[in-house]
Amino acid sequence: MAGQTTYYQLETYESNDVPDLRDQYNSSMNKIDAALNTIANTANSAATGVSGAVTDASTALAAASTAQSSAAQAATDAANAITIASDAASQISQASTDASAALSAANAAQLDITTFKNTFPADYARTDLGNSTLHCYFKCVRGVARIDIAGVANYSGAWDSTTIGTIPAGYRPIDQIIVPLMTSGSRSTGMPRLVIATNGTITTDGAGVALGTNKEIETFLSWPVG
Repeated sequence: MAGQTTYYQLETYESNDVPDLRDQYNSSMNKIDAALNTIANTANSAATGVSGAVTDASTALAAASTAQSSAAQAATDAANAITIASDAASQISQASTDASAALSAANAAQLDITTFKNTFPADYARTDLGNSTLHCYFKCVRGVARIDIAGVANYSGAWDSTTIGTIPAGYRPIDQIIVPLMTSGSRSTGMPRLVIATNGTITTDGAGVALGTNKEIETFLSWPVG
């Protein structure tokens, strides 16, 4: 066997060779076996490398997915925070608006005597009560007198049986009227009253209560007239 293959130098028979399976043939088989083993080992190493690469890729993919989820949650949390901040700003703005409206309402609710005097309906008559800043407005509608006493009282002493004015005839009550008097500012213990007699006189009845000066007064009354 003088011949050999080109790449692995396996023994080949020539035309005049005597067959010998123990030497040349066995040698060729051993070469083939060694080559196949090398190929198998190389393939196994490559498969191991590929498996490691797949594992690494899977790990990287999982990390990327986790990072994406974290980023999405962060975006959601940021959007929620913006919404909460916007709602808080709206509530603060509304509270400021409500406070301003409440302040305006409180200011409007304060008795402005000059404005009240100038804007009171023209069909009401008026008489002064004791001083030029306390007035009685009155009119009669279908036999019912409508009375409004408003203004600023300036009485430094106690309100005890002091006649402060008279309601004209045609507006006087059929029976005596006693009215608790609500006033602004502080005062001593007690509640001053106004007594309106059938003859139209308006008398204070304070039981020793000192009303004081510059006290705003507002009271509305209505009664049938005779």
